[in-house]
Amino acid sequence: MTLELSNDTGLGRRVRQRGANVPAVGLLATLLILAGCAGPSAARVQPTPAVTASAVADGSATSESESRFVCADGRLLIGDLPQMDLAWRSGIQAATAKASAWQPDARLTKLRVGCQLFEAGFRWQATFYSEKAQTFFASDTGETEPAEVAPEDVPTLPTDSIDFGLLRRSLAKSGYEDRDAISASTGVDVRLNTEVVPFGPPSAPRGVLIYHVAVEKLGETKDVFVDGRDGTVYRFTSP
Repeated sequence: MTLELSNDTGLGRRVRQRGANVPAVGLLATLLILAGCAGPSAARVQPTPAVTASAVADGSATSESESRFVCADGRLLIGDLPQMDLAWRSGIQAATAKASAWQPDARLTKLRVGCQLFEAGFRWQATFYSEKAQTFFASDTGETEPAEVAPEDVPTLPTDSIDFGLLRRSLAKSGYEDRDAISASTGVDVRLNTEVVPFGPPSAPRGVLIYHVAVEKLGETKDVFVDGRDGTVYRFTSP
């Protein structure tokens, strides 16, 4: 069937079909009806699942993809680190409440962040020390361990300088990508590096907050220690 448009203009414009005149308005109406019969899949694309406000607040959603939730697949990725900045304060507050109920003089000495077991979201593994009890306390399990160091040698973790975004930027400069995984055996370990209780390679500065992660990339797992002040990377070197 051959269709050709006439040179007429305005609403009087018509389509000639072998001598029969069909109003253009009627043709448009017919086309709209046919498009509607094609079904909704012809006009819409399925939306990406949205991140809820509660998911962002508790650190259960990543900034990279609205469809991926932190630790939903049991893996902690470098790209998840910015979400820790949104959630670590509430995580430490909850851990501190448990520690204070255990011993009123409990103080935070180190922090490890990994994935929750069998569910999405971060797992806050905070270790506290009580001078009165001469004991360490794990907030996530409630386990205690006698201290084998003098009270004055037990470092207190300076939480005012925690910045997981800095850790992510430092890893990116070292060639790691957001999709690279952080080993579940280490998670993100945060401690103060001191002379009595060293944490990191000998080249790492003392009296400084240090981040430690073991990054899995190309079939290898490598330990990376990052200076909490400026993001400088330190590694153990072979003799």
